[in-house]
Amino acid sequence: SGLNPIRGLATANKPEELHTRLQRLHDRGVDLTVLVHDIITIVKLQHRYTVDVYNILLQHCMDLRIADQVQACMYGDGCAPGNSTTLNILYGKAGCAGDLQTSEKVRLLFEKQGVLPDAEFLATQIRVYSALQQFDKVKELEEQKQPAARSSVQVWNAVLSAYAEYGKVQEMLNRWQLMVDAGVQPNSETYAALVRGVARGKQLWRVQALWDEFKEQKGLPPSVTVFNALIEAYGLGKQLQMLTTIFEDMQRHSIPATVSTFNTLLSVYGKANDLQKVENLRAEMQKRGMMPNVQTYKSLIDAYARPKPGRGPEMEKVGEIREAMAQASVVLDVAVFVSLISAYGLARDFHQVKGLMQEMPKAGVSPTQEVFTVMLDIYGKSRDVQTIDELWAAMKALDFIPNVQSYNAMLRAYRNAGAVGKATALWDEMRGRGLAASPDTFALLRSIYTRAGDRAKLEEVNECMNQAKGRANIIRELAVLRRAGLAADADAFGYL
Repeated sequence: SGLNPIRGLATANKPEELHTRLQRLHDRGVDLTVLVHDIITIVKLQHRYTVDVYNILLQHCMDLRIADQVQACMYGDGCAPGNSTTLNILYGKAGCAGDLQTSEKVRLLFEKQGVLPDAEFLATQIRVYSALQQFDKVKELEEQKQPAARSSVQVWNAVLSAYAEYGKVQEMLNRWQLMVDAGVQPNSETYAALVRGVARGKQLWRVQALWDEFKEQKGLPPSVTVFNALIEAYGLGKQLQMLTTIFEDMQRHSIPATVSTFNTLLSVYGKANDLQKVENLRAEMQKRGMMPNVQTYKSLIDAYARPKPGRGPEMEKVGEIREAMAQASVVLDVAVFVSLISAYGLARDFHQVKGLMQEMPKAGVSPTQEVFTVMLDIYGKSRDVQTIDELWAAMKALDFIPNVQSYNAMLRAYRNAGAVGKATALWDEMRGRGLAASPDTFALLRSIYTRAGDRAKLEEVNECMNQAKGRANIIRELAVLRRAGLAADADAFGYL
């Protein structure tokens, strides 16, 4: 049986070897959640596991419901709630799934049992709030770093990844220098974060320099993590010809492509609207015996849902992907729900959008801030003020702190509906929180008050805009946003 080798490693208390074996299966796209379930229900009947083995099983389990069963087994074996590593895993899984309330309950439960967070817990918290797009909280946590955390490469990597996610290149590079000054040795994850950050900040010229620096590092052999980051970087920069060179480098260093490599490539070519390449990659995965995982399906949904020149999203293909996921019993995560909601939103299929929102809790998935932001954007375009007000209230009821993207989605909705009073109240709320407006925010406000003929408010927006960054910088940033397909409507841009 395929479980025999893994059973032997689990019962022999060999967590590192168990992790290696499971990671290999993961790289091939095997659904480890199902495997973990089999291990604790079939294999475990006559065996007791150590907390270290349970941690490995939890680490590779993507379904929180199965994770609950693993914890129940831990109690049965007398090693619950676990150790600080267990805390990091459970806190991270619940938090990244959008369930901060459960994350905090887990932390308090462990503390009551005398299990205190370790230095790596800060890294877990930063990753959670970064995943939930609560960047203000990330900065707050970063400022609270204790001496032990300042020497942790995991904490530094989490910080760098957060700034990379938001494309804040200079802030990321500043912290990279602080990490170097502190004498913290970087690893592959460090360079992967740096590569992604400079690419998202549109500083592609730095990518090659970082790659050269990585290759000069002693004790850091090339890894698939860095190669995947390079693929993503050159994909963002639309330098698709570089992808062949990267693949050749991988072969030269005997680094096999994993399912995550193919997922990155699917995402890159999907954004380039090269569906023929997407189909070729799917065929190549099948040829190599790789099984698509939840991220593969997400990349495919995004590729098919992206509007093509002269035609809309290919919703028939999206439907086929949904059917394939159902047949494969794929456990959907919040990222897939976001992609599906976005796809049906683009297709103006509000029945499917509502159905997906109802399906999320049944799948054990809690809505995140990104889910609400996407929903606000979808219904904002339909001028459905009642629904967006309900979504806004629901988001706050779940203790999500609206970010600038959420406010922009609401402002766009109120602009489309001509709800000037609501837009003004929202702007006042935003300023009352001290939340910095983005160039898109100012463009939306200018459009709202220009359409309403409210010169006084228009001048007030102009004054705030000039105080925030200066007129020239705003014009330049809006031009960059427009070229990236993110600018506000042209009428607002034209008034600048």
